[in-house]
Amino acid sequence: MDLGGNVIGEGVHVGAVKCTGDRCRHQTYLGFDIDSEEPTVYEYKFGTRLALNAEEQVVVVEGRGAISGGGEKERFSFTATFRNNGDGTVFVAYAASRPDASFIIASAPGSFDISDK
Repeated sequence: MDLGGNVIGEGVHVGAVKCTGDRCRHQTYLGFDIDSEEPTVYEYKFGTRLALNAEEQVVVVEGRGAISGGGEKERFSFTATFRNNGDGTVFVAYAASRPDASFIIASAPGSFDISDK
């Protein structure tokens, strides 16, 4: 869905985020029209952890991203909220400086761990 709750369609969401203290790394990718000759791919590279609520299983991170498609590449900044749904899925919301890079994924397959090492 977009941030307004409008259904956009299906796509592929893969990747990982790992935060040590306030520094985060890795990235996720969100792709639409993967089977087309020129798919649109959204890349979200993580940089800083902004918030953590271990009890609620919620993490908020920020970073920089890029939209690739049609031979073009455009950059944006974003915050991402990850929430463990507790059923083998996670809720993910990307709020980006570009509306076309802002999405809600209500139940993506996956999980995350919050640990203190």
